[in-house]
Amino acid sequence: QAEVLLAMGTFYSQIKKWDEAESALLKALKIYEGTLSRNHPDVVPVLERLSFVYQEKGDLKKSRDLAREIAATKTKTQDLVF
Repeated sequence: QAEVLLAMGTFYSQIKKWDEAESALLKALKIYEGTLSRNHPDVVPVLERLSFVYQEKGDLKKSRDLAREIAATKTKTQDLVF
């Protein structure tokens, strides 16, 4: 279900429906956090899309904070195999 919500969030962001995109992505993130850790590589696409949505909505602090989290996650997991 998280994958479907990620796809929905991506679709909504492509048609510039930012609130709908944010809602779908936050739901996907919640599901992933329930099954994986937040810093798992499979969660990164959700965080990347959510960061983009926040940027487009003008919430640059949230976007920047997520971008930093994404960079840290990628750095920590670049040598790990899941």
